[in-house]
Amino acid sequence: MGDRKDTIPNERPPIIPLLAICTIGSATEWCWSAGEAVLVPYLSRHGVKHWVVSMIYLSNPTFGLWIQPLLGRYSDKLNVRLPFVFILCLLACIGLASLLAADKISHIFGLASNKPGNADADDTVFGTAVIIISFISFGISDICFDCLLIPGRALLDDFAVPFGREGDANALFTGFQMVGRLLALLVASSSVTTSGFWGLYNGVDAHFDAVMSTNIVYLIGTVTVVICFVQDIGSTHAEREKLSIGSDIAIEEEGDESDEFINDYRENLAEHEYEEETSCHRPKDKKYQPLSFSANEDDVDYPSDLTVTSQSKRGCYGLDATSLLFVVQAGGWTGITAQVFFWTSWRGEEIGSIDLVMQALVAIVVTIFLPSANNYIGALNIWLGSELIFHLLMISVALIDVQSYSPRIICALCGINYAIHATNALLVAAAVVDDPSRRAQTIAMVNNSLPMGQLLTALFGGTIAQYFDGFQSVFICFGAVGFILTALVWIVSSTHGVFSTKPHAGRERHLSGVSSAPISKLYH
Repeated sequence: MGDRKDTIPNERPPIIPLLAICTIGSATEWCWSAGEAVLVPYLSRHGVKHWVVSMIYLSNPTFGLWIQPLLGRYSDKLNVRLPFVFILCLLACIGLASLLAADKISHIFGLASNKPGNADADDTVFGTAVIIISFISFGISDICFDCLLIPGRALLDDFAVPFGREGDANALFTGFQMVGRLLALLVASSSVTTSGFWGLYNGVDAHFDAVMSTNIVYLIGTVTVVICFVQDIGSTHAEREKLSIGSDIAIEEEGDESDEFINDYRENLAEHEYEEETSCHRPKDKKYQPLSFSANEDDVDYPSDLTVTSQSKRGCYGLDATSLLFVVQAGGWTGITAQVFFWTSWRGEEIGSIDLVMQALVAIVVTIFLPSANNYIGALNIWLGSELIFHLLMISVALIDVQSYSPRIICALCGINYAIHATNALLVAAAVVDDPSRRAQTIAMVNNSLPMGQLLTALFGGTIAQYFDGFQSVFICFGAVGFILTALVWIVSSTHGVFSTKPHAGRERHLSGVSSAPISKLYH
């Protein structure tokens, strides 16, 4: 995303490891989408009451809200990512396998068996033991899907940040997520899975068994690719090594000038670690500059694509930027999860699935142009603007007929925000925290807004739909609340400079004979 003075020009992260890391995103979205397509019909078919079925989505937010911050903290503390990717994929596969074998597991432990169903001999009513096993199994796997994004995104930034390509890399990761979502929806609705892999699975649950099996295969393939092609270099090591490599190259090509630049760079990098701890306790008359690697840039200026003042990131004005970011992101996820959970129920399973496919296609296209748009408009402006437009689209369903073509257009346009929502909030958060040693924790903070959105949807979505007689009312209510919250955050952040940056005073730095000014910030 733009030229970076703390990186070596014209270099890119190695493409094969980068693509391998992005498969984590596609696997996560595949498993989400495939599960959402078949899980509720599967449980309902076996006599599980609707209010009990909706409770299965509470397991993730109930435990995920606590697990994700711990995962991010330990990933940063150990400065490793791959072991967490492997363990989470393994646990997810175990959860999915247990879900497929819930009935057999209940028999092995001598628990109550299923009760005979109605017409079909294969159609049985689940007993309490099978329901509990299914809920626990799905809960484990669903939590792992969410948590995979933390080491996955952190691993991505470990590779991309030293090259100044974190914006491009995160957009690529989101693109892979959207491709995974699209493929999962297509496979789940194709004859390949509806036939139970052409008869490999039989009975009334053949479709469910086939779809869940694809999740296991996809996860195994993903972890294999990542382990084979990705080296776990960690955040601090990656950026320090890049600096060392850049020093050698620059000294060889440019001599004393580059040598002096690298020495200044190292000194300011060390100063930044001290400034991080004391930013809220400096004298009031100190002149602050935008924060990149150094909080005091009177002598040397190293602009980055996304910078924030040290006061805003620490909440020295009484406004916590991370809290405001979390509010906006959680509001967005509440609307997105409501659409995912209830759209097919509102529109019909077949028509609604086509709507969601169109949404995924639009999101894929947006990820292609998103890095350039962030460069010219600003990641923060695009993020907040996209959230506002998304909430307005959700509100607009009040004005349309469910049987018309308008809902499909609205659903497709929501794909624009889906791509931006999953990418730009992470870029803004990275600027707010601005600490590579807390990279996974920062991603966990942003990612934790997803289970919060799921929790709000699970708790209030069904009640709103029942009270106002329809899922359309859920979209309208969540859209209205989300729009108000996002607008307030944007106004407050603009007024108090919570996310703002300050322009550089015309100073330039030279590296390898190349001079450039910052071309993108949070605000333009």
